[in-house]
Amino acid sequence: MRKALLFLVVGALCFGLGPTPGSSQEDILDSLVNFDVKDMPLKDFLGHLSFLTGVSIIPDTDVTGKVTARFINQPLREVLDMILEINDCEYKLVDDVIMVGKIPVISRIFPLKFALAFEVATSVESLLLLSPKGALRVDEEVNSLLVSDKRPYLEEIASFIQELD
Repeated sequence: MRKALLFLVVGALCFGLGPTPGSSQEDILDSLVNFDVKDMPLKDFLGHLSFLTGVSIIPDTDVTGKVTARFINQPLREVLDMILEINDCEYKLVDDVIMVGKIPVISRIFPLKFALAFEVATSVESLLLLSPKGALRVDEEVNSLLVSDKRPYLEEIASFIQELD
C-alpha cells in the first residue's frame, strides 16, 4: 500500500516530463526527472523512472542494488549515470529503449617493452588503480601484466602503463 501511494504521489509530481512521440534518442536522455527515494530497490527505481519519463527501461536479471537519492530537474542521462555507476551497472540506448546491465569485468594482457612487469604491477597496486573487483597478475617470463577489471579502470591502467613503458 505504501509503495502504491509513493508511486502515485511521485507520478503526480512528475507527470508530463517524459519525451514526446517522435523524440530523438538525445531528447529521451535529456528528459528532466524529479524524484526523492530512500532505500528503493534499483529495479523498482528503474520501473518508476520508466513510468515517469515515458521511456522504456529494461534491466537485466542480474541488476541489483538500492537507491537513496533526490533529484530536482535533473536530465535522465545524469540520473542514470550516477545511480547506475554506484550500483556497478551501465546502460545503452537501443532505438528508444534503455537497456541496463551489470558492468562486465574484462581482461587484457599488457606486454611491456622496457619497464619491468613486477615494478609496474607494484605501481598500479600502490596507486589504487584497480577497482575492488579488479585483479592483476604478473608474468615475468614474458614481461607482461594480465589485468582484469571494469572497462573504465582498465582504460586508466592502460594509459598509466603506456606512460611508464
